Amino acid sequence: MDWMAKARGICASAKYVGEEIVWTPRADHAGAIAAKSAVLDLNRIVIPGLEFRGEVQFRSYGPYQKYSLMQASSGRRLRVFALEVMPIHKRSHVEPGLELYGSHIQLGDEREFGLSHRARSVKTDLDVGSVTGWIERFQRHSRVYDSEAYPLTPPFVDDLFGTN
Repeated sequence: MDWMAKARGICASAKYVGEEIVWTPRADHAGAIAAKSAVLDLNRIVIPGLEFRGEVQFRSYGPYQKYSLMQASSGRRLRVFALEVMPIHKRSHVEPGLELYGSHIQLGDEREFGLSHRARSVKTDLDVGSVTGWIERFQRHSRVYDSEAYPLTPPFVDDLFGTN
């Protein structure tokens, strides 16, 4: 089975965030904050190697967000699914025969052999600065849900200004 088929299968099943989402500064990207969590199956058992990752940063061209589902495989971390949020004027993805601007989704990982990856633009009315809306969109595609014990909270949900 090719990697894209495996990625589709992983996205097809319901999963849950497995620990508290804590957004912390990234030492290697100024101004970026990131979070990660193990992922649980329907029986609330950790799915080996599967992980949620998130990143939010305000860059020179505007806000940037990335939410992804990653799978450890043979010492590498392969993308299962990712949603990258960028302003519509910003080139966000380039590969032979495809150039995307603005927000896009990716299924699979191009580092795997064969037809292992697909990317396409996201058509939506969501504002690029709407963190909560984009996390919900990520959840719809990846079927990574939260629970009362471990909500998939966006950064800034409990900050002084109460913004999302």
